[in-house]
Amino acid sequence: MILSDRDLKYYLEKSWIKIQPLREDTVRENGVDLRVGNEIARFKKTDKVFDPDNPDPSFFQTEKGEEFIIQPYEHVLLTTEEYIELNNDVMAFVNLRSTFARLGLFIPLQ
Repeated sequence: MILSDRDLKYYLEKSWIKIQPLREDTVRENGVDLRVGNEIARFKKTDKVFDPDNPDPSFFQTEKGEEFIIQPYEHVLLTTEEYIELNNDVMAFVNLRSTFARLGLFIPLQ
């Protein structure tokens, strides 16, 4: 079940979902808007195999800044300004706003 804004606010009030910092306009009609943080990790080109269970920091380069240019076909990891904590019986999924999707950005489904 996707929580409505009223349900999200109730879960936040009960601390079943914790978001720090929580801004006034963060909770939307059917979700939570997160803001892109100021750190990015760019994957380096390599012939080595990446092991997600044991990530090697040499596979990516981190950058900090206010703006980032993502090149075509480049894979990056972004941080958010917010820290989120969920109860064990609550799950969440991440979707990209259509504004970004129209620019050609996407989040791969696993």
